[in-house]
Amino acid sequence: MSQGTFYSIFVPFALASLTALVTFIMRNELADGTERPLRQRLQFSAVAFALVLPATLLAAFLPTWFAVYYITWWVTLFAVLPFGIRSQHEVGEFVKGTDAGAPETPAIQRKFIITTLVSIPVYGVLVLALYLFPIL
Repeated sequence: MSQGTFYSIFVPFALASLTALVTFIMRNELADGTERPLRQRLQFSAVAFALVLPATLLAAFLPTWFAVYYITWWVTLFAVLPFGIRSQHEVGEFVKGTDAGAPETPAIQRKFIITTLVSIPVYGVLVLALYLFPIL
């Protein structure tokens, strides 16, 4: 699904659904048939606005920010992979059928954990930079 399709179909649908839910919650009539006071309706409206708008914006931009984190994680992985690697050539022990430059012990699970721990603050700085200095 293209980004234009997402913004033109999903976001209005999410906004309409949340608005309908909030409208149902803040009905004018109370259970005993009396009308809800204006002050209470205004409070409900403020709460509805405070919930619907951020939820809609989150629904609109969440896939984009996930994609940014995904790219950040992979770039960080390729930056972390070479650290702590000793090739079979350096160690002097060769496994038959492998290249001499292949790592002795790749420790890929450890690399994934380190990548995740490093990519989270990198992503945070990237988000902060994009928030402070928007491109568009």
